[in-house]
This record gives sequence, C-alpha cells and structure tokens, in this order.
Amino acid sequence: MVVRLDDELKVDLPVNEPSPTFLRFYRTMSEFGDREGEIFREDGLPMRGNEDLLVLCRTLRAGPAQMSELRQLLMCSAVDLSRIIDHLDSFGLVRRVRDEGNDRRLVMVEATSQAEALIDRARNRSALRPSDMSDLLQRLVCRGGRRSEAAKDLTTATSPFLGLWEELTTFGIEISRLMTSEVGKNVPIIVLIDLVTHGPMSITSLNQSLQLTAPRLRRILDHLDSAHIVTRSSNEVGDRREVVVAATELGRGVLGSIEAAMGFTAQQMTEAVDLVERMLVA
Repeated sequence: MVVRLDDELKVDLPVNEPSPTFLRFYRTMSEFGDREGEIFREDGLPMRGNEDLLVLCRTLRAGPAQMSELRQLLMCSAVDLSRIIDHLDSFGLVRRVRDEGNDRRLVMVEATSQAEALIDRARNRSALRPSDMSDLLQRLVCRGGRRSEAAKDLTTATSPFLGLWEELTTFGIEISRLMTSEVGKNVPIIVLIDLVTHGPMSITSLNQSLQLTAPRLRRILDHLDSAHIVTRSSNEVGDRREVVVAATELGRGVLGSIEAAMGFTAQQMTEAVDLVERMLVA
C-alpha cells in the first residue's frame, strides 16, 4: 500500500510505521511552537497561520523578496499569496515595492519598521536564550543530510530568533502541504499522533489531552473518519455509551510517510526533543 502525498509535490512513499522517536519529536515541537507562539499573540500580532509569520521572518532576515520567491517558499498559489500580503499590508507590517535596481516590472515585498519593532518585542519576551535558539536551529535545518544553502543562511543569520521561526514555520507548512488531502492542519495530526502513541482513546480522554471543545474535536474526527484515518466504536470495556477512537493502518501509514518525508535522523530528533524539553521546564 502506498500513501499518496500532495499532488503538487508528486511524491509517493511506502507505508511504514512511525517511530516512537518521531511521535515524541512532533508532539514536543508542537507544544513548543504553541507556547512560544503566545509571545506573538500577546502583542496582538495578526498572525493567522505559519504563512503570515514566515513572510515576516523571511523579509526581515534577508530583505525584500520577489512574489515568485515567496510563492515557492510558502508552497501556495498566487491568489493565496496575494491574500496573505494584503492581510499583512493592512496592518502596516509589509508593503509592495518595485525593484528599482533591476526590473521595475518585478513586485517585491518588504517588511516595514513596524514589523521589525514588533518582532523585536517578541524576541525580548521569548523564554529562549540566543544560544538555545542557535542550538535548536542547527538540529532542525539538517534533515537527512540535506543541508541546503538556505539552511546555511539561517544558521549564520544575525538573529537566531528569526532563523528559528523561519525554520519552524517552514516545517509546519511542509507538513500541512504534504498530507493536506488526508489529514490537514496541525491539530488533526496531533490527534492522530496521540492515538498511535497511546492506543485507542475515549472522546473524554482526547478532550482532556488536547483541550479542544467538543464541537471542534467532533469536526476533526468526522474529517479523519471520512478519510479512513481513524475509526469510532462503542466502548466494549467500560461505559458503552462512551465512544472510543482508534487509528487505522492507513492513519499509521500517514504518520510514517510524514516521518520519511521530513528526513530527520533519530539522533537529530532525540537531541531536539531533549533541548526543547529543557526549555519547556525552565
């Protein structure tokens, strides 16, 4: 059996069981991203997802970027990118400019001083030390030996904060694009990871673990069930009125395919988790 990844990426991967190391790695990185992401929300940063933050980090770190470059970075359509830029522009965080040095027909996107000040405030409130950011970034950019020039740019950036968030948001976008047809965004993947890690779980247990509202969890499970990623059945052990959710073979294969596509070694994932867990308890 083969899990088909997003058609735009044109990649087929064999179905493999996800490793316990990957399950722990993804869950920990998600918790870390959620906690650190609060520093942006506290400042009223109008981030609607990874794409918005990635545009800011990229343009602040490396300067104005062409629309075509951002499209490739975000793996999105021209229409979706235009909406993202319009949204950030409406808050005064980016602006569209013409390329004065080469071809004036090219539209560039550059971050404003308002965006720079906002990111500076977020960096100052972060619980991470610059050395922690650099250490974690070094572990995230080397995936399966594919240390690209872009990754080198991130690790040598004057601001490890920008480099780390550029990598974290890229990681999140890659995951959601890879498996968009089967799972979708991050929360459904976390649901699936908890089911594979702990085995079948009741709706009550899932709610306690994920802290989701009952309607939202129901919508996620409806989506995963319709894609044959999970199954739902009556509790045969305790209260038969309680619904129990379990991951299917295909669901396990989805996570195994994500792990294979990401290309991290077990050592890289273990080192990153150990580092992040020390940060989370600090």
